[in-house]
Amino acid sequence: MDWETIIEEWAVGKLTRKAIAEAIRLGRHEALISHTPELMQETARS
Repeated sequence: MDWETIIEEWAVGKLTRKAIAEAIRLGRHEALISHTPELMQETARS
């Protein structure tokens, strides 16, 4: 999904690229923290 589509669909132009980028960064961080035990188990099996 491109930046313009995200901005249009989520806040009718009220979201900035910086805000979207920060949300993506935080989401990745949260996903990594949430799935670290699973990732470590997979790594140990490899």
